[in-house]
Amino acid sequence: MVREQKEQKLIENFKMTLLKHDYIDTKFRVNFGRNTKDFADVEFVSKEGEYIVLEAKTHHTRDAHNTYHKLFGELLKETGKNTHIRSKFQGKLSYGILIPDDACDIDYVPKDDGMTFYQKQFNNIPQEIFKKFGNLVNAKYVFVYSENKQKIKIYTWMGFYNNEKPLRILN
Repeated sequence: MVREQKEQKLIENFKMTLLKHDYIDTKFRVNFGRNTKDFADVEFVSKEGEYIVLEAKTHHTRDAHNTYHKLFGELLKETGKNTHIRSKFQGKLSYGILIPDDACDIDYVPKDDGMTFYQKQFNNIPQEIFKKFGNLVNAKYVFVYSENKQKIKIYTWMGFYNNEKPLRILN
């Protein structure tokens, strides 16, 4: 399965788990799919009224070590998009990332689970720089999804970096 298909599968399963837990306000238009000129990989309004924009990446690819670099570029690019729906939520617009929690058993890809893989990569960045980037793009969340357990762990941007407990777990 190519990278885009793995990311799409991650996104689709993530969406189903969010809906199962009634986390999304379905009165608003949402996007769960491919990154377009108007939308990120994932965009939705939470039940708390927060508009959440997520870039999805998976380490289940031969290109795994570049995926964490790409996340930063994608987040930066997303802050430049000002769609009609995003403009309605300017005070409650947050960015973040979606990554898999499960390990992968394919040859030539990292064997770590997603949390371990991405925390190791992010921890190669000095904490203050990671924090400043998060503040620059209003990166508030890291969503970690386990397809095997149908479970979502929601971390703050810095909480994920510092290996703190999740803000919320949906399982």
